[in-house]
Amino acid sequence: MEIARARFSDENAKFERVLRAARANDEGVATLIQLIEIYQGRITAKSGIAESTRKRNLENIGFIQRTWPSIGKLHPSQITRSKIENWRDRALAKGTGFRPPEAKSDSTRVSGRSASSCNKALDALRTMLDYAVDAGTIHVDPVRGIDREWLEEGYRQ
Repeated sequence: MEIARARFSDENAKFERVLRAARANDEGVATLIQLIEIYQGRITAKSGIAESTRKRNLENIGFIQRTWPSIGKLHPSQITRSKIENWRDRALAKGTGFRPPEAKSDSTRVSGRSASSCNKALDALRTMLDYAVDAGTIHVDPVRGIDREWLEEGYRQ
């Protein structure tokens, strides 16, 4: 019973965070960290998707937060194409910093420096900003015009 109470408390806290973030988004004052919480809550609650898809979607959030640490403080209206370009260049150059245990060198495939990782993270960012557009927090999604070829251009540079 004690374990159940602890788990219930944790789940209830997550639910309350998502609820507060949704209210802030509806009022037009949500920051990106609140949109991230909404996105996480929707992924976690979504039924009909494979567990591996759920895990990958949550990893995309982690990729964004590790490669763009200050994103949580920004209001959706502060996200511009140039900021996304800077993030892309930084992410493709440095990656997430992940290195498998006992690996002798960095690898593009696992260090978060691949165009694929960036594309998936951009898709997650696009979805989060769609929440802000739907709530009227912002009028236009700045990520909407950015396609995968544009990201891959940064990868080839």
